[in-house]
Amino acid sequence: FTYVDISISSGETLSGKVVGRDEQADLAVIKITADRTFSKVDFGDSTKTEQGDEVFALGFPFGIKGDVSFKEGTISRRIEGYFETSAEIHPGNSGGPLVNRYGQVIGINTAIYGKTISGLQLGETIKLAIPINTAKNLTDDLKAGRNIVVESQEEKQAKQEVVTRSTCLAQSETYYQNLVAQITQLTSNDSELQNLLSKLDREIESIKQSLSNDISRISSEYDGLIAQVRQSYEKRLQSIVVAGSRYRSVTEEAVANQTESVRAQMDEQISRYENQKQSSISSVQLSANSYISKYETLKTKARSDREISNSNMLKGAKDKKVEYYDSCVNQ
Repeated sequence: FTYVDISISSGETLSGKVVGRDEQADLAVIKITADRTFSKVDFGDSTKTEQGDEVFALGFPFGIKGDVSFKEGTISRRIEGYFETSAEIHPGNSGGPLVNRYGQVIGINTAIYGKTISGLQLGETIKLAIPINTAKNLTDDLKAGRNIVVESQEEKQAKQEVVTRSTCLAQSETYYQNLVAQITQLTSNDSELQNLLSKLDREIESIKQSLSNDISRISSEYDGLIAQVRQSYEKRLQSIVVAGSRYRSVTEEAVANQTESVRAQMDEQISRYENQKQSSISSVQLSANSYISKYETLKTKARSDREISNSNMLKGAKDKKVEYYDSCVNQ
């Protein structure tokens, strides 16, 4: 807090400002804003306080209003720079004075240690007070604005969690990138896939070459048959012409009709061979295309299977990244 309300014994509430604090020492200085003077307590010398000295703890335990609570006890011992006292210090007495038999403030009530349930102390407790000389030595610095804030355990834990999560996130990202690099290298040097694709390409080229040879063979066979037909029919045509010129009884019209009939027969047989030729070529082309299509399908499937495998590996890498991060945070 920076500004606070201060209740005094007369029942008035005054405004105050926290001008300095040292949470490590559990001390603060508050300046009251008021044009008036107040009664003040006398400070004793805590270095002269000895074990067994009678002391009194004053305060308002549990915030219950009324007269000031007055608890008697003794100085039990000094422990790590504090007074341990048998005078009761209930919650709400912190910050109140611990005075000696002369009414001098020799300490400031600060803490109790013991078992608690829901903030309530159970059984025996150890009561501690800050020696007043410790407070006096810090007063000038606190009045000058000394401000030391101690993080709570929750704040420390929250900051540590942020650091931990940030570190684990960076580590898991590095781990993931290494996995991706390994997968990328594996896929870029996929000799198994490349060998399979090369083998299929060779098969396709072999089919294409075989098809070309078959077409050449079929064309050659039928072109030879057609040539024989032409040669045979040319001889018949020549004999018809010779016969027409040799015998007067054969008219020109008869020769022309006979020649036309022979040519028609020749064209029909040549057409039949041409059709057979095209049918044979189409048949071998259809068969070759069927095999080529099968091998092209195998190539497409091989690439698709590899892409699916790569995708699954990358997805697995993401899952491993999450597992790595969770494990890192839990550790």
